[in-house]
Amino acid sequence: MFISTMLVTYFTHGALFSAGTMKSSMLSAMSVVVYAAMVRATYIPLGLGMGTFVSILVSYGSGWAIYIFMIVKSR
Repeated sequence: MFISTMLVTYFTHGALFSAGTMKSSMLSAMSVVVYAAMVRATYIPLGLGMGTFVSILVSYGSGWAIYIFMIVKSR
């Protein structure tokens, strides 16, 4: 996913835009890792439905924290 996004943004908008997009994409990919870790930790004890719900909530929370971090960092 990252390589195709990098290539598309590079050929359509240039190297500078592609580099800026990849910086934020790498940070936001952490929420995907958090989701996968939460699925691993919650599916067996909580079941499929509740494990998915908890994993999504925690992933959204980590995405929000990353968003706040990026806002603070960009000031």
